[in-house]
Amino acid sequence: MSSPLVISRMERKYKVEPDDVPAFLEAVSAEMEVSEYVRGRPVVQIATVYLDTSGYYFAKKALNNHSVSIKLRSKDYSYLLEKGVETSNFCWIEVKSRNGIATQKWRFPLSKSVFGRLLGGQDVKGVVAKSAEKSSDVEQALENYERFQSHSRDRQIAPSTIVTYSRQVFESKEWDLRLTVDSNVRYYKAPRNPYSNLKAILPDKLGEPIGSESDVIIETKSSNGLPGWLWPLLRACRSTQEFSKFATSSRRLMLLKRRK
Repeated sequence: MSSPLVISRMERKYKVEPDDVPAFLEAVSAEMEVSEYVRGRPVVQIATVYLDTSGYYFAKKALNNHSVSIKLRSKDYSYLLEKGVETSNFCWIEVKSRNGIATQKWRFPLSKSVFGRLLGGQDVKGVVAKSAEKSSDVEQALENYERFQSHSRDRQIAPSTIVTYSRQVFESKEWDLRLTVDSNVRYYKAPRNPYSNLKAILPDKLGEPIGSESDVIIETKSSNGLPGWLWPLLRACRSTQEFSKFATSSRRLMLLKRRK
């Protein structure tokens, strides 16, 4: 479960029509390595649970200023196998800040069984420390936990929206570059506790989506710029730097509630 707990980088976002993705991936594969958190499984299913107040405190700030935002969220990772779904008993809790293309993320692992207690304002520091033991940096995990608490302590937050998608990741160690390809992006209204059954959060368990993306979302994540061969590929894509899964899903949910 080793994973960096503090990540700073520059992120650029693009949208690509599905028919253009195979050629794009072929070109990228010639220059970058496929990144697999679990060896032999290049596609991971991700469910991001965005946390907000009943008045959409964080979403409104993001929608009013597309360049600057703070997001509180949890992430669930799973794999679809022939024998069924493989997931873990922990999720990742994250605080992510964005200022233009500069982003910083603070994260810590947490047992899904105490997710409700975390949002209820209970002190789960001991569980965070135990969950982080395999990450080799318990101290940093606890610092990140306190950062999350500093944003949520005086606000009643709860799951607001869930965004699900399939992700492929490519890496270039020479450029300290990650390139993610997200397809089948769907937006849902979040249940009160998505982790109540401790299983994977999958689209077929979330009911009717409140929206979706027909395009594939591509993001570059780097601290050292981008290699020259990549720029022509990206220029052929549609730049959508202001696009945000959080803002888009929140806007859909707000519009849905207004219609009722």
